Amino acid sequence: MEDVVYAQTPPPQRLTYLTDAFGVVNRTLFPVRRGDVVFGAVTFARQTRFAQDEMDFLQDVADVMHRVITRPIMDKFSAQTLRLIDGELICLRFASLGKTTDEIAKLSGYTSDTVNSYIKTAIRKLGADNRVHAIAEAIRRGLIH
Repeated sequence: MEDVVYAQTPPPQRLTYLTDAFGVVNRTLFPVRRGDVVFGAVTFARQTRFAQDEMDFLQDVADVMHRVITRPIMDKFSAQTLRLIDGELICLRFASLGKTTDEIAKLSGYTSDTVNSYIKTAIRKLGADNRVHAIAEAIRRGLIH
């Protein structure tokens, strides 16, 4: 609970001003992790402190809330700031049509090595495991159609 955290690490003055001005109190934050990396959170707030059984319930629903509500919002904003270059998008688009590396090279004018490099970079940027996963992520995020 935020009062416990703030007792150990006081918040910045600007945050204190904003939370006081807008009456945001008793926030409870559940981190969203991928492995050991925290990349987001689901936060619940209300005027009164949450009871332990309520906290247990919120913990149980936090992952579902993230999947259904916060993840699509985060993905929308990350897609706008994710910097896939044109070559990466072109190669992913052709790959999504089932084209091989050599076919993508002929269609795009890139060398096969460049196509492979663009796809590998796109895989890394999208946090994907492989080419198919990168294509699925790019489609899901609205980067290619």
